[in-house]
Amino acid sequence: MDEITQARLISVLVVLAFVAYWVGGNLRERRRQARFAALAQSFGKEAVREGEFLSRFSVEIDGRTFDVRLQHRGRGSNSKGPGSWYVVTEVTLQGVSDLHSADIRARWRRPKIVDPRDPEFGKYFTVFEAGYPLREGWLNHEVRSAIAHFYALDLPLDPLSIEEGRLIHRALLPVKRFSREILRELLTRQGAMATALERAL
Repeated sequence: MDEITQARLISVLVVLAFVAYWVGGNLRERRRQARFAALAQSFGKEAVREGEFLSRFSVEIDGRTFDVRLQHRGRGSNSKGPGSWYVVTEVTLQGVSDLHSADIRARWRRPKIVDPRDPEFGKYFTVFEAGYPLREGWLNHEVRSAIAHFYALDLPLDPLSIEEGRLIHRALLPVKRFSREILRELLTRQGAMATALERAL
């Protein structure tokens, strides 16, 4: 095989590899969107596509309305990587100042059953405040109980964020891991967390 033929063959292989990558990416995206649409339908809702990187639906659980989103985050001029897809759940915190900003995280691995009265509660969970200081004494028994209950759910330990009067959970998890039952339980626990925060803040 001469050099010209080899060069042509390499060019063809490169093009075929690019086409396969592009087609594969489109198939993955269609499956992802189809799964999210099916998840919305399981609640009797319709997923609304808002551009290339966002789909959403709303659902009411225990009197609270949640915004559920399939959202791509991290791609942009300031991003160093391609970004990732998140399943985002968000609920309004009634009466909580928009100036508050904080992240609530479980440390390292899923904690065992945690007693909210445990003086070493901070060994299992951490709070990072980034905005207007939270009210003194807000991390009371009810809030601690809600935190421990939320993170007892068998899902990755992604943080809960207080942002502009909302409680937000961003799960770095494929949509296929969410059934109606799992999402409903997550929203129920997030709603309980919201109630505890509203009383404390």
